[in-house]
Amino acid sequence: QLAGLAADTYKVVVWHHPVGFPPAYRRKRPLVANAGEAMQLLAEFAVDLLLCGHLHLSFVGNTRDFLPELRHGTYIVQSGTTTSRRGYGDERGANTCNLITIEAAGARVQHLRFDQHSTGFQPVAEHWLPRPNTTGGDHHHVTPANRSSSRTSGVAGG
Repeated sequence: QLAGLAADTYKVVVWHHPVGFPPAYRRKRPLVANAGEAMQLLAEFAVDLLLCGHLHLSFVGNTRDFLPELRHGTYIVQSGTTTSRRGYGDERGANTCNLITIEAAGARVQHLRFDQHSTGFQPVAEHWLPRPNTTGGDHHHVTPANRSSSRTSGVAGG
């Protein structure tokens, strides 16, 4: 189905298991046996964004973080846990989710954490993921508290 889409279509793939482990994830249980092949397929079809979970830890990265030789990097947005208290690491006991807005030049990912004092989810981090061959700039991370920008890994590109 991906092969027939127009080149300017923003392509999103969703699956449960991650293709790699976030740096903050300490337990390195075996991944799906064909994670490398899966990343190759994402590159072959120029997928812009992979949504996944399973680890109960939020993470934003790129398939090139795991396989630098890929001709096209796919952004990875991994969700924490929204409806249970099984978060991992800094998210232990917390409810988190991601709000993703797709724009012409890329995608904006807001990482939200439930704040019981305000009875709602509040932004704790924001990522800008530019599309390849746009003037969207590099992937950067902005924290709402100080709005300072610092570079993080992975720029998708073809």
